[in-house]
Amino acid sequence: MPHPYCTAADVTAEFPELDDDSWGVGIVPSLTQITARIEEHDQDIDASLEERFAVPFDPVPPSIMRISRDLTVADVRRKLLSNAEGADTIGPAIRKEAAQRLADIKSGAMALDAQGAPQADTIAGRDRSPAASWETDTDAATAEFTRDRTW
Repeated sequence: MPHPYCTAADVTAEFPELDDDSWGVGIVPSLTQITARIEEHDQDIDASLEERFAVPFDPVPPSIMRISRDLTVADVRRKLLSNAEGADTIGPAIRKEAAQRLADIKSGAMALDAQGAPQADTIAGRDRSPAASWETDTDAATAEFTRDRTW
């Protein structure tokens, strides 16, 4: 992989509690530990999307960066809070949402949000033209998703 889809700085910027011991568990993950989790999740992302897209992504679409970051945050939270009192209710929700976004990209229900994202041409008979792609719209007022097929 030429570069990770996100960085440890992306992870700690979005979730600063990973950069200190605000949970009181006596453990602060190192940048090396966070980077190792990022690499693992980036490999999983590539494996999931390699039938549909040319991977690794370069440039990295913002949606892929967010999925990598969120999977890493959920994993680090799980490891940090496994010995803490109380259950981590946020980490599993973050992981579930990121996994759903990845599945939606894989199935074509959600488009990548990068202009010119490379797509693999190895699957015979699959129309890769923009006119045949799924578009996902979000109505911010109701937070409901609708899918319109463009032909």
